Amino acid sequence: MAPPIRIGFMGLSTTNLDASWKYAGAWANTAHIPYLLANPSTYTITALCNSSLSAAQSAISHYNLPPSTKAYESLSDLAADPDIDLVVCSVNIKKHYALIKLALLAGTDVIVEWPLATTLEEAEELTSIARKKGCKTAVVL
Repeated sequence: MAPPIRIGFMGLSTTNLDASWKYAGAWANTAHIPYLLANPSTYTITALCNSSLSAAQSAISHYNLPPSTKAYESLSDLAADPDIDLVVCSVNIKKHYALIKLALLAGTDVIVEWPLATTLEEAEELTSIARKKGCKTAVVL
């Protein structure tokens, strides 16, 4: 059996959980996390990046992620982490381009919530980088 895919997660919040459908990143706690945590032989969350280090640490604690889960406030640090196979991006759409670009330039596969970017030009650039770096990408709903 293959080892679990090591996930670097961007945008897992513990804010406004009772109204999660109203804010960016809602899919993180309502869809992505339940699925990933229910399949530990397939996925393991090795790192989490939020807007602040304390927010990342809070989410690690709130979702009972392993103590070995790394907390980041900088995606460039998350993207450079050699222990990540796949970045899951669940942030405000306006941030997609910059954050995804860093992950792709580091050669890391990416899953991002729809849409990929805010403009066609940004989407085409991200697609080109992924192709050149040999990264797998998926845009999900």
